[in-house]
Amino acid sequence: MPSWEKLGSAFEEGFLYEQLPKHASQMWVQLFETQRELENVLRFSTTTEDEIDKYLNGSINIFNGQQLDFSFEFPYKVNNQRGLIVEIDGSQHENATQKHIDNDRDNATEKAKWAKALRIKTTEWKSIESKINLIKQFENETLFKLLKQNFENPLYLEKDGLNALELCLIPFAVARIQKTIIHLLFEGKLNIRATEWNIAIVERDIPCGNLAIKDFKEF
Repeated sequence: MPSWEKLGSAFEEGFLYEQLPKHASQMWVQLFETQRELENVLRFSTTTEDEIDKYLNGSINIFNGQQLDFSFEFPYKVNNQRGLIVEIDGSQHENATQKHIDNDRDNATEKAKWAKALRIKTTEWKSIESKINLIKQFENETLFKLLKQNFENPLYLEKDGLNALELCLIPFAVARIQKTIIHLLFEGKLNIRATEWNIAIVERDIPCGNLAIKDFKEF
């Protein structure tokens, strides 16, 4: 599993890479964000912070540091909902205190206009297909039909599509390389007075390294 994939347990890994592709479209593996901060979801929702605060009779800061196992924020509302949340609950979630916390979390995200969190108990693993079917239902919506079509017929399979992707992605890659160089200069890892820098840039899909350095030198 890549180092940037932050998964909390083997059950979460099994859900994302085994069960989900098996019982629903494989596109979900790319759509779901892992371990997003709950406070981030609430703070940037269309529901105001004051409304959520009033509902909880406290502060959304009580969720500081808490994360969602899996989430996908829709680009626009689907059935008046802003996104989808999936939580994988181990045995610790049977604890009364944890149940109360889970209930507060779910109520807060619903108040923020997200779909009711889908909770999958690890004890229900053998019947997980019925739970995933609730996710699969979204595939009937227009947005997900389009996403599924794009996933199954990617642009890179055609020459013109590949060219279009390069035009879109190269500026992002160039900007990231330049940002990294600036960061290394500020951190003292690169010496601005050095006559030579030795930098390795691994290009796995698009040409960007040479362009980034040439453009950076012009700056």
